Amino acid sequence: MKKIFSLLVGFFLFCSVSFAGNYTLNHDNVNALIEDASEMSILEIKNTFSANEAMSAAAFNLSPTIDDEVLVAFVLCLVFGGLGIHRVYMGGSPILVLFYIITCGGIFGVVTLIDLVSLIIKMVNDEGIGSYGGNDAFFGWK
Repeated sequence: MKKIFSLLVGFFLFCSVSFAGNYTLNHDNVNALIEDASEMSILEIKNTFSANEAMSAAAFNLSPTIDDEVLVAFVLCLVFGGLGIHRVYMGGSPILVLFYIITCGGIFGVVTLIDLVSLIIKMVNDEGIGSYGGNDAFFGWK
C-alpha cells in the first residue's frame, strides 16, 4: 500500500510541476513577429521552395541517421523481445524463437535486455545490425 501511495504522490507532484500555466508568453515579441511577416501566394512559395531545394538538401543531411533495419529490430525487440522475433528478423534461424520461449524470454529476459541495449548502441553509432546479421547463436552479440 505504501508503494502505491508513494507512486500516486510522485505522479501528482510531477503533474503539478508540468502545467502550462507556469510558462509566460511575451506578447510584444509575438506582435513584432506578426508585423515583420509578409504574405506570399502559393506560386511564390512553390518557386521559393524549388529554388532553395538543392541548397537545403546540401546544407542539411535529410537522409535518416540510423539504419532502418536496426530501428525495426529495436522495435521488434522492445515489443516481442521475449519471443526472439527480432533475432529472426535480423537473419537468425527460426529455432531461436524456440530457445527464447524455452528459456522464458531469453534467460528470464536477460538476453533480451542485452539485445535491446546492443541495438540501442548500434543505432547511436550507426553500425547496422553487425554481428546479429545471420547469426544463429543464442548469444548473438560479440
